Amino acid sequence: MNRVRGYVSSRSFLDNRVPQHVQNLVIRDYCRRKNLLFLLSAVEFAMPNSFITMEKVLSELSEVDGIAFYSLFQLPAESNKRQKIYSRVLDKKCTMHFAVESLMIGTKEDISRVENI
Repeated sequence: MNRVRGYVSSRSFLDNRVPQHVQNLVIRDYCRRKNLLFLLSAVEFAMPNSFITMEKVLSELSEVDGIAFYSLFQLPAESNKRQKIYSRVLDKKCTMHFAVESLMIGTKEDISRVENI
């Protein structure tokens, strides 16, 4: 069973603020349906445009099989920053999951599908 680290945010995105416990419930349900072992979520800081926690999660990819985000809209707004994240994850042979959208990135082809949303 693939192990994925959860990633939730304490700040709003898309002009909505979703409580952390709700984000965790959604991720946990997604992981159960996809037969993934959900590991404790890392919580991003509330400061605008802060991705300190995401950097920490990305630096620990050798210890997990992927990251389960609450939503793909938790990624940076800038395309070049997202592309760097995708590359780091795929270079480690890991996956990215987005629970709300029920999407996964596991290959370069998956990136274009997600980027077109």
